Amino acid sequence: HASHVDPAEYSKFFFETAKRIKGKSPDTKLSVAGVACFDPTYLKEILTEVRRLQTENGINNKLVDTISFHPYRKTPTGGSIEVKNGSFTISELDYEKQLEEMQKIASEFDVKLTVGEINFSISDPEQKTKLEQAISLTADKKIESLIYPGVNVH
Repeated sequence: HASHVDPAEYSKFFFETAKRIKGKSPDTKLSVAGVACFDPTYLKEILTEVRRLQTENGINNKLVDTISFHPYRKTPTGGSIEVKNGSFTISELDYEKQLEEMQKIASEFDVKLTVGEINFSISDPEQKTKLEQAISLTADKKIESLIYPGVNVH
């Protein structure tokens, strides 16, 4: 969670790791953080700092390919945990609006947005319906979902 990770430290770690990986395997796709809460400020800080480090070090090839968003929530249409000023709160934005905000960030930094984990399990019929609804909302936005139909998708 963003309140537990310093964005400058994570950015430096990501930069150093990505630089080495891309140096040996330039076609490897790398994703910034599996952001577990809706925290656009934290994400922008990381992407801005990685971009700054690239410029400062004269690295022109792309180090960040995707943002992985993990939209944990009670219902696919409701708000989720959001981090504001280091505090956790329930976002006023529903999933669809959060996806739109995440797409804006991805576009601003020329990266692809993907959706990773969602906290609905297919082993429970009610939860499976919620998972299907969330995946449908993601697909409607033309966002690639890396959610797999596991027993415990958490």
